[in-house]
Amino acid sequence: MVRFVYIFVIFMCLMRETNSWRRRRRRRRSCVVNGGWGAWGAWGTCRCNHATGTGTMTRTRSCNNPTPQCGGSNCAGSETETARCDGKCCKTTNGGFSSWSSWGSCTCDHSEGTGTQLRTRTCSSPPPSCFGKPCTGNTQEFGNCHDKCCRTIHGGFTQWSQWSNCKCNHVDGTGVQNRTRTCTNPRPSCFGKSCNGTILEFGPCNDRCCKTIHGGFTE
Repeated sequence: MVRFVYIFVIFMCLMRETNSWRRRRRRRRSCVVNGGWGAWGAWGTCRCNHATGTGTMTRTRSCNNPTPQCGGSNCAGSETETARCDGKCCKTTNGGFSSWSSWGSCTCDHSEGTGTQLRTRTCSSPPPSCFGKPCTGNTQEFGNCHDKCCRTIHGGFTQWSQWSNCKCNHVDGTGVQNRTRTCTNPRPSCFGKSCNGTILEFGPCNDRCCKTIHGGFTE
C-alpha cells in the first residue's frame, strides 16, 4: 500500500510538470514574432569609376518591421541593394592635339633677307575632361620662309662715263662737255634707297674751242 501511494505521488508530480511545460510552451508560441523588412532607405552617394565612366550606389533596409522576438526567424534576403548610376559619372579623357593649322603670313627681316612664319594647334582633339591630363607639347611652331623675303639693297653710282664731245661757243671761244653716271651699282631694290646725287656733270673744254675773229683791213 505504501508503495502504491508513493507511485501515485510521483505520477501526480509528473503530470503537474507536464502541464506546466505545456503552458510555458503555449505562452512561448504566443510571443514568437518573425522579422519583417522595413522600407528601403534613400540611395547613397554614387561612387564613380572615371576610368570606365561607370558608377554604383547602394541603399539599405533593416529587419525591424517587425523585429524578430521570442526566437522568431530573421528576415530572408539582403539588407543592401546595389544599382548603377552611370549617368552621374564622367569618363576621364586625356587631351589630344589637333592638326597643325596652315602656315601664317611670312614676316620678313629685309635687313638680312630672312623670314619667319607661324602655325598653331590646340589641345582640342579631344579636349581634356573629367580629370584628364592636358596636352604636353608646344601649341606654336615657327618655320623659315627666306625664299619669300628679299634683302634690302641701297642704290650705288657707277663710274662716270667718258666726257662727251666738246660743244663750242665760238662767239666767246668757250666750250662745255658732259659726262654721266647711273644708279645701277647696285640698283636699289627691296625698299632700298636710291642714289643721292646728280647723274649728269658738265665741264669746260675751252682749250678745244677757238674764238671767231672776223677779218679786217689794215690802214
